[in-house]
Amino acid sequence: MSHNAKKYVDLEGWVRRSLLGQGVEAVAAYDSSCGLPLSAFAVDFARKAGKKYVFITSEQMPYIDGSDLRGILTSCRYGTLPVLARDVTCRHIVGIALSADALGALGPSDDLEALAAALTDVRALCAQCHVVGGAAELHRFSQFAQIRLIEEHIASGVLMLSSEGVLLSPRVRIGKNTLLLPGTILLGETSVGCDCIVGPNSVLDDTSLGDRVIFKSSYAQKSEVGSDCTVGPFANLRPGSRLADRVKIGDFVEVKNSSIGERTSVAHLTYIGDSDVGRHVNFGCGTVTVNYDGTAKYRTVIGDNVFIGCNANLVAPVTVHDNAYIAAGSTITEDVPAGALAIARQRQTVKENWVAKKMAKADSPQP
Repeated sequence: MSHNAKKYVDLEGWVRRSLLGQGVEAVAAYDSSCGLPLSAFAVDFARKAGKKYVFITSEQMPYIDGSDLRGILTSCRYGTLPVLARDVTCRHIVGIALSADALGALGPSDDLEALAAALTDVRALCAQCHVVGGAAELHRFSQFAQIRLIEEHIASGVLMLSSEGVLLSPRVRIGKNTLLLPGTILLGETSVGCDCIVGPNSVLDDTSLGDRVIFKSSYAQKSEVGSDCTVGPFANLRPGSRLADRVKIGDFVEVKNSSIGERTSVAHLTYIGDSDVGRHVNFGCGTVTVNYDGTAKYRTVIGDNVFIGCNANLVAPVTVHDNAYIAAGSTITEDVPAGALAIARQRQTVKENWVAKKMAKADSPQP
């Protein structure tokens, strides 16, 4: 399966959810880049976790019924042989249960199928295993898993008028009375508080929302949003964005690696990058924090109660202190003292009757 598909389906998350939900107390994900073969990794994990028995499975088997799993583990614990679990077709190995001591006696192996082949083949036929190997299996599993997950969240108090286009990671947490509108996608370790409205057509990726947040038609990745905030439509919160309570982020606003204080308003068409913004700041339309000079990036610091006029550029590194005003159309390259008005633009020049003279010149015969 491609890396892009893994991001949206999160098979590892489904494996964790399936196992932990059925009473498994500790789960670890194996990555061959750790330098250990799978068998050695599993033995080390079992000993650190203080467990005598191990169940090894693959992210290609993201869901297994609880009764099947209990049967596999019971057979392993009270039997004398390792238990090799296959799906009902007997074609796919979906898991191996064995004692940590028996696992430690095996030779090195980097592959679940190869490890399984070294074990005595005691087949535990599973009624509810979903094996994901190709695109068609991935689609079928995703349909099955999303229905299960959506029903669980609705049962816990989440509201959905229609689940069309809703895609949820198995790791997400959603508070009561939160409404998810069609096209909402919640990925990774995303958490959403109570009484929120998310969507339509919004993506939250490893992002946390507080309570009573309205997040409409926007995107956020690795960001934190406080309570009573409004985001969107068509806003982009890039990694490292941190919004305090009661912040307004309007349409076509992008925030990156910046913190924004309480009650600050960024209504529209603004870029805030690598900045520390105070409380109750007003950003006029078209404001840009100029954070990159082609070689390095610098931070902008804005104090409390600052008013920034439209079409202003703040060229970092620069500090605008508390209660200062920035005149519309200004490009600020030096620090602005507290309580000051900064104007950085050319004085307007008006040439009377200029248009009439231009037209007359255009109508006159050319030599």
